[in-house]
Amino acid sequence: MIDAYVEKDSRKFMGGLPRWEYIIHLLVNGFHFASIAVFIVIKVDINYNRIILNSNFQQIESFKFFNIIALNLLPGAIIISLLHILVYNKQFNYYFNKIQLKCC
Repeated sequence: MIDAYVEKDSRKFMGGLPRWEYIIHLLVNGFHFASIAVFIVIKVDINYNRIILNSNFQQIESFKFFNIIALNLLPGAIIISLLHILVYNKQFNYYFNKIQLKCC
């Protein structure tokens, strides 16, 4: 939330962030925090009246589920990060702005 609020004014001197770069930034942050949440869910084990931090992931019952989620998040994170880097390229940005939907 704070990042989205601050990001609005990050390039005020240039007229603000382009809309698509702002959307990409929010998606990247969303995936980042989702992956942290998944990691915490796997790391913490709540049993009766105590909380245990697991040190070995492979012994955890839901390790396969964590592995599937991580493998599915990684390609998307790589694509979004590359797109985020490409937005800084003037030629890519020109073509990217040309293919934008006019409704948004």
